[in-house]
Amino acid sequence: MQSNCIFCDIINSSVKKSQIENTILYEDNHFIIIPAVGPLFPGHALIVSKNHHFSIAQMSLEAIEDCISLMDDIAMQSQNIFPNLIFSEHGACSEQERGGSCVIHAHIQCIPILDSQSLNNIDQFVQKTSISKFSDIQQLKKPYLYVNVNGFFNFYISESVPSQLIRQIIYANNGRMDWDWRRDKKLDMVKETIELWKKFKI
Repeated sequence: MQSNCIFCDIINSSVKKSQIENTILYEDNHFIIIPAVGPLFPGHALIVSKNHHFSIAQMSLEAIEDCISLMDDIAMQSQNIFPNLIFSEHGACSEQERGGSCVIHAHIQCIPILDSQSLNNIDQFVQKTSISKFSDIQQLKKPYLYVNVNGFFNFYISESVPSQLIRQIIYANNGRMDWDWRRDKKLDMVKETIELWKKFKI
């Protein structure tokens, strides 16, 4: 557990778990799933490492494989509910090199969207790599972005990118500016997310 980490607090503190936005939707040996605060659409959730790592790429091979399997299961379970699904991660490599992540604790966003083109212009902001595995991205020793749209994914180098870049791009491409989860938690939509996830059998 890391001090001053909101995800570590959620995982380890019964007080924090009493808040609606910290409802655990799923749990296994390596991950929990919780609703995203400030969601874009109902169903927006976070896959969060149960142990404190800077990124998914820094986790064990077993944990990485578990994460990939979890994303596949979510995509399969939700295909009749969400027309398009984005999984994304701001992968930090240290406290200083954050890669646009505002919480330095490994987590992947699961974002249902209406338009599969919502991240098509990401190449304007970050450089695509030829890497195709979480286990290989760590060799770069640089922060990264992982973007998976309907099963098609890429890794990008994300040095000196603004906080929550992925959220900013998706929100702007959907005509919205309320990307910063700190400013508007959208608790009514969080409650909708919890109800939607009850339909899944991951």
